[in-house]
Amino acid sequence: MPTILIQYILPQESSGNDPVKLKKYAIVSSIGIAALGVILAPIGLPWIFPKYEEVIILVQIFSIAIIPRTVVMTFQSKFLAKERSGIVLIGVLCYLGTQVAAIIILGEMLEVTGLAIALVVGETSQMLYFIIKNRQFN
Repeated sequence: MPTILIQYILPQESSGNDPVKLKKYAIVSSIGIAALGVILAPIGLPWIFPKYEEVIILVQIFSIAIIPRTVVMTFQSKFLAKERSGIVLIGVLCYLGTQVAAIIILGEMLEVTGLAIALVVGETSQMLYFIIKNRQFN
């Protein structure tokens, strides 16, 4: 969903239109999808894949990652439309650095669950960086 979102929003913002309602709907939708993933994973996965019950927590964690990813994509389109690609590059580096550190630390401590949490931590760090940068330029 976030990738489809940026493919529509980026040309809109580049032409001077700011699809604020669409961005709000996308963020609210991502919260809904994440909630469904967290709530329905323990119900649906054992029924569909009975041998893979141990991945339920991973699916729930990955479901949460869609929220910061959607916010990141809305900010990326905004920054790219305003020709501030340096902010996007630093955001990606922030994401990678945080995620690698979290993989090393949490992966050793929590194994596979730690790796899933590292994804959420990386996405959230990039989102927070973009929020801070957005406030500086507004």
